[in-house]
Amino acid sequence: MIWRETAGKAYAWPKRALPQAMRDSGMATLQYPKRVHRKTAARHWVLGSIQLKKSTVVATVSLLLLAYVMGVATSDPQNIVHQQLKLWRNQLMSANSPLSGTFLINAMVREKPRNQLFDAFAPQVDVVMIGDSLTEGVIWSEVFPNIKIANRGIGGDRTIDILNRIDPILALHPKKAFILVGLNDLATGVSVNDALNHYQKIIARLEQHQIKVYIQSTVECSRVRCGKQVDDVRALNASLQQYAGEHDITFIDLNAQLSSKRFGLLPKYTTDGSHLTAAGYIAWSQMIQPYLAP
Repeated sequence: MIWRETAGKAYAWPKRALPQAMRDSGMATLQYPKRVHRKTAARHWVLGSIQLKKSTVVATVSLLLLAYVMGVATSDPQNIVHQQLKLWRNQLMSANSPLSGTFLINAMVREKPRNQLFDAFAPQVDVVMIGDSLTEGVIWSEVFPNIKIANRGIGGDRTIDILNRIDPILALHPKKAFILVGLNDLATGVSVNDALNHYQKIIARLEQHQIKVYIQSTVECSRVRCGKQVDDVRALNASLQQYAGEHDITFIDLNAQLSSKRFGLLPKYTTDGSHLTAAGYIAWSQMIQPYLAP
């Protein structure tokens, strides 16, 4: 028996008289001012369940609509919501952020599968290629089969991302490091100065371990795809070239062959305006080959 007290009077229902769903859901604990027939109690339970389901449906639909609106709003790079979200993300991930170096940021950086692979495998190599999707996009050990070379490119990476994952790169103990990064910084609203600052910190960490650094120019995207962003890339490259000259670092201008002043990245070298074709990788490999000799 299930007992309930209301207004000083106790009422009871035989538990077996209640529907199983009511007993399982806790509806049997409802208080009634008088003995309630089991059919009436069941009806109340059914009505309550319908109301609950309606609330759940309304909440779910509302969340889906919100997600859709946010998705549309953030899909356009020119949209103010899109730009603001990127700004907040960049501030959070910045080397100057109060959270920089914390478990939270490190966890965000290491969520990419390739980061896990790099933590797990650290072969000793002579050369390491460091960068974003452009670096990731080719099997460097097949391009240069006679050289012990490691690919440490990750699609979407910015300078701050590489700085945050520098330790697994240092674990390779390379003699030389070729860096190509920066386009994703500019594409996500990072300023040229901030990208340069992070770049310099990457170089400093590598040189602390007696690794000879080669700065490869940030490859331009096509003018059709990126518009004035091409000019931002050129500004970053000008700063990198100046920094390299001041610190006795080799600067390799990949854009001298891959791009033109008018069009940016040339169509024959790109699949989509920012990533490279086989011809693009052939040209790139030919430009760095003289620097790979021991």
